[in-house]
Amino acid sequence: MSVFRPLRSLLVPRHMTRLLITITGCVLLTVLLIQPGPGWGGGSPEGRHRGRLISDLWARGLPEQAWFAGNRRCAHLVTRFTRDREMPLVYLASLPRSGNTWVRYLLEASTGIFTCVGGPEYHQYRNVSNRNASRTPEQIWQVSRKGFNQWVDFGYLGELLNWTQGNTLVARSQTWPQPWSVREANRIDDTLQHPLAAFPPGLPRRAVVIIRDPFREFISWKKYDHTHSMVNEGDMTELYHGPEWHHFVTYYAREWYDLYSRWIEYTDDVYILHYHRLMSDTMVELGRILRFLEVEPDPARLECVRGHLEGRVHSHRHGVVPDNVTYPTRLRAEVWRHVHQLNQDFKARGWQPLPLDSYSFADQFADIGV
Repeated sequence: MSVFRPLRSLLVPRHMTRLLITITGCVLLTVLLIQPGPGWGGGSPEGRHRGRLISDLWARGLPEQAWFAGNRRCAHLVTRFTRDREMPLVYLASLPRSGNTWVRYLLEASTGIFTCVGGPEYHQYRNVSNRNASRTPEQIWQVSRKGFNQWVDFGYLGELLNWTQGNTLVARSQTWPQPWSVREANRIDDTLQHPLAAFPPGLPRRAVVIIRDPFREFISWKKYDHTHSMVNEGDMTELYHGPEWHHFVTYYAREWYDLYSRWIEYTDDVYILHYHRLMSDTMVELGRILRFLEVEPDPARLECVRGHLEGRVHSHRHGVVPDNVTYPTRLRAEVWRHVHQLNQDFKARGWQPLPLDSYSFADQFADIGV
């Protein structure tokens, strides 16, 4: 008897070898697909917030949103509200048309926690009866139903909830933050009737602040200000000429500076999100925001987000770009004056300067000081 015969009996047939190679390849591919992308770190097999499983924070019996409903692999990954008072207040602050809605989608889809928009603002919050303003489950169902609000129809079910409910990841704000001084807050209210984003006393003031090239922002803002619609595709070129447009740009260039300078002055901890960087490297920037929010993302969700980056709300084309016709020399100089002011504020705090080269007309104005 050959000593090699028992060994030959252990060999795998050729057709079985091919099968094993195929199975091994599929397993390796699956492992690669669920690995987080650059900038994520290790990640948790389930998403966590401040070390706690997000699924343990969810409230039961409330509306939920399936951002990936059309994808069989991702459809089960839904977004929900947490239980009341589980989440700290963090604002998502910007001027309109700066990408706030898109960032909210990315955060909701990647964490499974809704974002919100509602008040109370500072002067309402000073009223003790408003400090814990929240909605009942029945009221949440009512304001989250289709047809109640266009943003709710798009899937942003936390659109009409108060931040005081404490059941959302961030609260959108397009207003100034509450100043450190009550006296200054009262002065602003008396002179400007300006709403202020409130902060609970004694807690860190935290915010993600989105900054976009103001020239592009104002074009988009003017269109939305005129139509109040995300789906209007009519010819809008007439909006960007004449005295009304010039006044719009001059006024909001100052507002652009005021809002951002105040958010960096009246917060303890702020993450500056530059819109053009989010556009060019979405997943890396999203990872940085999540780390700021103390979220360890679920790798499976991240891969679903990677395949559905745009979300449901799309700004339709209007054919208007920042050029010398839309922005004559005087308007260009006025906007850049405020850009340089904000850049100086960043430098004074020891922060990285604004990415001036990414702003419109940088070749003419980026090297000019305030």
